[in-house]
Amino acid sequence: MWVIRRANLGARTTFIHIPLRGEGKRQSVLPGARMSSRGDRRSRFSAEPTVLIVDDEETPRSTTCRMVRALGYQARTARDGREALRYIQQHPGEIRLVLTDVVMPYMDGGELAERARDLHPRLPIVLMSAYPVGEIAELVAAYPELPFLEKPFTTETLHKFLAPILGPPTPRGRRANDRVRYRDRARQSS
Repeated sequence: MWVIRRANLGARTTFIHIPLRGEGKRQSVLPGARMSSRGDRRSRFSAEPTVLIVDDEETPRSTTCRMVRALGYQARTARDGREALRYIQQHPGEIRLVLTDVVMPYMDGGELAERARDLHPRLPIVLMSAYPVGEIAELVAAYPELPFLEKPFTTETLHKFLAPILGPPTPRGRRANDRVRYRDRARQSS
């Protein structure tokens, strides 16, 4: 059982959760301290720019995500515009670029761009689509200020779009997904 106490700190009021004696671990919480979630720590201290990939189809979304990560950037994904907006709202400042499909259910890429720019006016947004003809061409033409990337694209083409906007990725040490030879693993374990 937890006891909730109210602490008045000038103009701020903070609620502190303190376990009752004998129940669970004792935790001390400083007044005014805010416990950060795991996602907050990652986004706040992550040096790599993060790209939000929004596509309603699984295969293009995961392929684009792998390409972005292969270029050395962080990648997050969303299945539609509503999910993307929720992520942008819940993680302010983390997303440095939105790469969105034009045609999606619930909200097209142009509407997502408008709403995301309402939240973060300087957020770069790149539209992408397979065949910019007909209705898709009209949607793309309605947003002439947004860059357009035609699918399918190569990693090099994606790099040409991302590098000028995001800059070079931050070099890191060995990544978890880098291959380690069997001999190297044997040496590390001994």
